[in-house]
Amino acid sequence: MMVHGVTIQDPDHSLWSSFHSTSKGNIVGIDDPDLDAALDAGRVGTTVDERKAAYDIVQERLAELTPGAWYVRPAPAVLIGDDVHGVRLSGLGAPIPDGMWLTG
Repeated sequence: MMVHGVTIQDPDHSLWSSFHSTSKGNIVGIDDPDLDAALDAGRVGTTVDERKAAYDIVQERLAELTPGAWYVRPAPAVLIGDDVHGVRLSGLGAPIPDGMWLTG
């Protein structure tokens, strides 16, 4: 069984593509040198601490600049094999293990 619901696991691609001044995905038109520098630092940081420090600055800059508000809720999805039965989803789309069984 595979459960999918997380669409972003690493901040680099989504943030850089959406908010770096040179990105074609920057549809809101932000052009902020401090934000660009933090996005670039997060992209090339070699330790978790370096990347976290850079993305903390990104978060601060985005909060100050307020480029927009986005809301994303991925559609729940569960893939199961032929021998998995009794799969039910909670209201948030997570599988409920109680009542599942295997055959084969």
